[in-house]
Amino acid sequence: MRESRLKIPHFPQFEPFGLTCQSTISGFNNYLNSNYSDFVFTSLFTLDNNNSLKISNLNENLVVVFDDSVSGETLLSILGKNCMDQSLNALLEYAGTSLKINYLTFVPELAIKALESPERFRVKLNRDNCDYLYKIAHQADLLGADFANLRRKRNLCQRLYSPKFMKLSKTNFDDCWRLQEEWRRSKVNLEKESILSLQREADGLEKAFLFWDQLNLTMFGIAIDRQLKAFALLEEIPKKTLLIHHFKTARGIKGLGEFFFWSLAQEFRSKLEFINFEQDLGSAGLRKFKKYLHPCCLLRKYVVGT
Repeated sequence: MRESRLKIPHFPQFEPFGLTCQSTISGFNNYLNSNYSDFVFTSLFTLDNNNSLKISNLNENLVVVFDDSVSGETLLSILGKNCMDQSLNALLEYAGTSLKINYLTFVPELAIKALESPERFRVKLNRDNCDYLYKIAHQADLLGADFANLRRKRNLCQRLYSPKFMKLSKTNFDDCWRLQEEWRRSKVNLEKESILSLQREADGLEKAFLFWDQLNLTMFGIAIDRQLKAFALLEEIPKKTLLIHHFKTARGIKGLGEFFFWSLAQEFRSKLEFINFEQDLGSAGLRKFKKYLHPCCLLRKYVVGT
């Protein structure tokens, strides 16, 4: 019998999630060659601010369940492609009887493609949570008419501010946190759910800083007149992909976001092929900006029911 790649309890038993799961989760993503943002260890770890997240092994697929700190809902998902019809049926039955929900969410396209009888399930695109994927070579070169506005904004930022792109370290945490809080305070007249979402993001950043030495993160930023005006938390994940966990820029600086994104592509073009800029979460502003950067595709995720 082949040894399990997921050395965690078998479904319906679950194991609380924590740092001890890091090698298991990272190894499984490497095995699947998966560059979906949701199932990266750091994403799960920093998301789990209420310590509700648990994991299980179902047919050599990774099952994740947690309480969403924004909506208050219990969410259930799966990563893998083994015995997927049977696995989804088992999860949906468990969801209904034990969690009192009738759907799975964040289900990646690789799992949907593994279904033998997809017509037996209700599968709906979860557009707000699809990852934006960009080709690093395209973002580094900015060639052609599609990238004309990005070139113009990048050049404007360079001409007006002489920004300095640099690698950051733990000594920059305070400056990053100051920038994060300034950005958060600039958001006014928000609904309760948006306020909670911003708080979750801040909590995730704080947790990343607290456990920095245990996480496989790197950080770059932009300084203007020796003041930090942008920073990004990054991680190299499978499929030669750079995952952007956090990306913040100071307001009121023309072309700063475009210049920073281009600089990241320049920095990593010799070793990686893609940038995963995560989801837009249904935010009109985020969706506009991420589409404006010209992704090569979306990594699709679905809501699945019966």
